[in-house]
Amino acid sequence: MSTPVYLRPDVYFEPLFNQWYMWPYLLAPAPAAMNLANHHTRLMQSFIANAKLHAQAAKLKSMVGSSIVNCDEQQVEAMLSLLEQSQNQLSDLYEFAKSLKQLDQLLLAEANGESLEGLYEKIPDNLKGYVELVYDLNNQVSYRLIEGLLYLSPLFKKSKQTLCFGDLASDKRPFVLSTPRLADANHCQITVPFSHTFCQALFKMREVPMSLAALNKLLPDDCDFRGGKKFSELFTQQAPPIRAPYSDEGVRVEYIGHAGVLIESKDICCVIDPVLAYQNDEDNRQKFTFSDLPAVVDYVMITHTHMDHLCIETLLQIKHKVKAILVPKNNGGSLADPSIKLMLQNLGFAQVVELEDMEKVPISGGYICALPFLGEHADVNIRSKAAWLINIQGRTIVSAADSSNLEAELYNKIKSHIGRIDILFIGMECTGGPMRWLYGPLLTQPISKQANESRRFNGSGFASAAKIVDILNPEQVFVYALGMEPWFAYFMGISYNDDDAQMLESQQLVDKCLSEGKVAERLFGRKTMRLNALKSQVGGGDAS
Repeated sequence: MSTPVYLRPDVYFEPLFNQWYMWPYLLAPAPAAMNLANHHTRLMQSFIANAKLHAQAAKLKSMVGSSIVNCDEQQVEAMLSLLEQSQNQLSDLYEFAKSLKQLDQLLLAEANGESLEGLYEKIPDNLKGYVELVYDLNNQVSYRLIEGLLYLSPLFKKSKQTLCFGDLASDKRPFVLSTPRLADANHCQITVPFSHTFCQALFKMREVPMSLAALNKLLPDDCDFRGGKKFSELFTQQAPPIRAPYSDEGVRVEYIGHAGVLIESKDICCVIDPVLAYQNDEDNRQKFTFSDLPAVVDYVMITHTHMDHLCIETLLQIKHKVKAILVPKNNGGSLADPSIKLMLQNLGFAQVVELEDMEKVPISGGYICALPFLGEHADVNIRSKAAWLINIQGRTIVSAADSSNLEAELYNKIKSHIGRIDILFIGMECTGGPMRWLYGPLLTQPISKQANESRRFNGSGFASAAKIVDILNPEQVFVYALGMEPWFAYFMGISYNDDDAQMLESQQLVDKCLSEGKVAERLFGRKTMRLNALKSQVGGGDAS
């Protein structure tokens, strides 16, 4: 018990809320209540009533990523127990979700453009003090959630946060978004708030050893262990490989999988949208794993709230090495657009900084700038999204996230302020899901089939991406964030065919760029690029 040990590199971790995989809309209290009441409950009831159908459908490759519960028929009683526990122990969340619908109905029925003061007394009691009633300048009525108070209220259920661990022999993890993680013989579950010091100490053990005796002293008294896997089985005395600090001249840029980009000089280390893989028996050198990340990360930048960019699973495991996180500015109080800053602070991150569009943060040898991007959010008013520009030693790298380029003039205006660009990363998931895919549980009024299908989470296709490239004129162009890496299928649920639009249109962009003499590639796994420092380093404009 006193021997120093490491957390094994093939042990994977899933953060759970009420036994469901934790993604951003299960961390923020109001969206969590809506997802519990309008999505999780429906899935649990459907499985209880049709367990055999779900079990059969879960075996079909075509059903991965759908609303099929991937449990076997023997787990009906456990699912029924989870449903009853949810309804009994989280009744205030169910009531909160019900009251949000009542509030919408009240405002639609009685707000007529005149003063809203008289409606405050009609707000459901469990919402009072948590909402502000507002009009926009066109007399369209809405409300603002006071999120900071919600995190301090009983509606923020830290007691329902659970660490779940299992062995990852291969990259074939089950899809996480449609199935609760019921306790079983192959997993170890520990009910500990994610912000607790135990969690940070535990994940630091991927690189720095600690005795189990010392670790166990950090456990809170009221924690609970579930599942048949022993906690002690998660550890090894074998030290992992350690990545040496980057000490060369110039800038190293590394694609680390999905939407992740690592940018290093000898003075600074920045990571955009990290989603890291695990080592396992499949020796795949294309994977960027936790041991590949430097020991100190000066800045993590998050582009937007979608779980493949704001990955709680990864962020919790690297919190001990992150100095600061930069996030896009938030609207404040929107049910569909919870504050990323508040989410990360309530995960225990001490330094989280919101940036306005075009706002800069100085760093050693340059600056980081938040760039606006449009689209990819089904036309919902989502303010919490930003592309990121990193200028180091006169070199400029832009991670354009999932922009669908709804207005090319935006990039003309951006270009006039940022000058030359060395590398552009751009996502081209050009046939995204319909509106209800993400926002369905948050809706309090029905949406037509036509509207749902029309309003999609599309990134750029060839035509719109080509316009961005023509305007910004980068020297190198890389298509990323397509979800092609099989080790990320557990949250992407995507399997492409060669004739899918994403494959055809991204290749079309690569071919166009190559024909123009640019370096271009559709990325997969990991790739390293090196940029020499420019002698002329201009802080705000052209660095040519």
